[in-house]
Amino acid sequence: MNKRFDILAGGAFMAIGAFFVTASRGITKSSYGSNVGPAVFPTILGSLLILLSLMVVYKALASGKATKSGSIRDYGRLAILILATIVYILLFRPLGYVISTFIYLSFVFQFMERKRLLSSLLISAGFSVAVYAAYVGLFQGNLPPFPEFLTALFARS
Repeated sequence: MNKRFDILAGGAFMAIGAFFVTASRGITKSSYGSNVGPAVFPTILGSLLILLSLMVVYKALASGKATKSGSIRDYGRLAILILATIVYILLFRPLGYVISTFIYLSFVFQFMERKRLLSSLLISAGFSVAVYAAYVGLFQGNLPPFPEFLTALFARS
């Protein structure tokens, strides 16, 4: 365990979670035809990310020993994951939830472990579609599923 790296990573993902919660406050409170406000889902995800990050930081601080020093590779991997998360946030609106989440999860799964490409693609697709279906179907919320140009293309057919 690398205490310093865990504290840095926990702090970085805590900041991303705080961004999600703060940015979701700017989303309009009601959405036509939605029983769940559009801010609910990002607020829950951001809060969960903050909670998990706090657990990582607490565990790092509570452990009495630091075993190994963080390598440049570890910090580089963290930076790439944070950059991927920022790109995901930026692509969310233009690509829609399903496509942007699929791309993000596929990248992260392959970045963390470059084995079983087909398996990680299937899990990414399944998760993206399942969460979208649950949010829209069960909670009756609104998420942009696909880019507007793609939706318009299929609407004309």
